Amino acid sequence: MVKEGPLELETRKRIYQYILRNPGAHMRKIARDLKMNPAAVEYHLRLLVRDDLIAGREEGRYKRYYAEGKVGSEDKKILSVLRQDVPRKAVLHLLKEGEATAGELAEVCGVSPGTLSFHLKKLSRAGAVSIEKKGRQRIVRLTDPRRVARLLIMYRESFTDSLVDSFVETWEELGLQFP
Repeated sequence: MVKEGPLELETRKRIYQYILRNPGAHMRKIARDLKMNPAAVEYHLRLLVRDDLIAGREEGRYKRYYAEGKVGSEDKKILSVLRQDVPRKAVLHLLKEGEATAGELAEVCGVSPGTLSFHLKKLSRAGAVSIEKKGRQRIVRLTDPRRVARLLIMYRESFTDSLVDSFVETWEELGLQFP
């Protein structure tokens, strides 16, 4: 009996290809987007991890999946938070404006200051933003705007967000390049 390769099974190949296009997706999102049973997706993810084709990374309540060798560790951290609506809105605003106060970001994101603070901590731990206190205000800036922009552009299709589309279109219209 010949042993089957890890990607010879069509279901497993679909999951792997999805992760290549959507790094940082979690199991339930993969199952939902591929219209598959979550238990089946979980089974195949375990086998793909075992065969070193993907890596699972625990992040809060989720385990996010990345194709091995395709996304650097710093990019994984940033992609993980960009997969969440509030941090992504904050980052897009910062890309547009350069900097903002925490109060402005809370308003732009439509969340309470406490909720924004929670998300800013995640962005800061991921190395995506720096926060500077000026008096009673907190000024937020992206630590590496080009890296964040590159990730948003590279994985544009995986973000079902009109704000990301708008940002990428503006970037392309301006003819901006990466170093």
